[in-house]
Amino acid sequence: MKTLFLFLLLPLGVMAQYADKDPQVQALTFAPNNYDQVRNNNIYYSNWSTINPVKDNKVHTVTIYLGSKKGKRKEIDVKTFDDQGRIIQRKSKWETVTFSYTDSLLTETTSVKGKNQSATRYHYDEQDRMIGLERLKNGKLVMKYRFEYFEEFKRSLVEQTIYKQKATVYTLKTEYDALLKKPTSVVYLINGKPEKTWNYDCKEQGELVEKPTEEISSQCAFEQENNDGSYSKFVRSIENGKTYLLQRNYSADSLFLGFQRFFNDTVLIERQINTDTETVVEHFSEKGKPKTKYVYQVDVNGNRIGYESYNRRNKLVYFEKLTYNERNLITESKLGKKWQHTFEYTFY
Repeated sequence: MKTLFLFLLLPLGVMAQYADKDPQVQALTFAPNNYDQVRNNNIYYSNWSTINPVKDNKVHTVTIYLGSKKGKRKEIDVKTFDDQGRIIQRKSKWETVTFSYTDSLLTETTSVKGKNQSATRYHYDEQDRMIGLERLKNGKLVMKYRFEYFEEFKRSLVEQTIYKQKATVYTLKTEYDALLKKPTSVVYLINGKPEKTWNYDCKEQGELVEKPTEEISSQCAFEQENNDGSYSKFVRSIENGKTYLLQRNYSADSLFLGFQRFFNDTVLIERQINTDTETVVEHFSEKGKPKTKYVYQVDVNGNRIGYESYNRRNKLVYFEKLTYNERNLITESKLGKKWQHTFEYTFY
């Protein structure tokens, strides 16, 4: 379960091989992937374990209602699943989305919203890896992605083309060491022109070989093992003239325990701590002052049962409480002080 915490909760800069706040770089870094079709199949939130409540309970439809203080309720969303636990339609007052599959792979989603219709079409290679997609609005191509792979699901190229008056092509190219199977550099290009490079050429203990510039950033990785078998993975990077150190912590049996991220190696700016029942994520300024804190709570089956958000003064500003039945199906959610949802099911 802790491994899934890493995937779901890590901040953007932590999950990437490098950190960059440019929204276009982020769009390439977190481009669509094979996991998208799994995420679509949730009733409400992702389950943080291997449990699949939809498939396990043969759910056909789930209707979500919004309650009011007067006891009235209004239907806001209906999700329909096939007998394999895959979503095939999501319908609300404003929009209807349909999902199409070939074998086990999501191949198209279509959205109808008033007079507008949009679609996304997915393409895969012989290894079932996503190699491209197109997005259309009212039949007109507005954007497409193209992907190439080094091995397995490690991408060597992510290319996004956006069609407006002129087409603009944004690209991330990753070079790998064929023997070590690790990236050696990443180049960000716009219309074929290099805009920025991340250099992974390192000495021992993560010392940076070259002095980075505004166009070239560096990142180095190294590991440290403790006497009890637990270990940490470190990444030292320089971005836009600033030095950061990321430390990911693992137990002796490789369960992800959390991370810390430091500015100038000493000032804590991000922290995540995982336990069996909750994950706490905290953010601090580069002067070490608190900014925000988020607490995610789960039950023994991996169901998300609570969420709390705090401001820099550690004051609670938002919360969620979720209730499940004995079949791990969500029955009620309370979102802050105003909103309450209830859920009704039909089954195959």
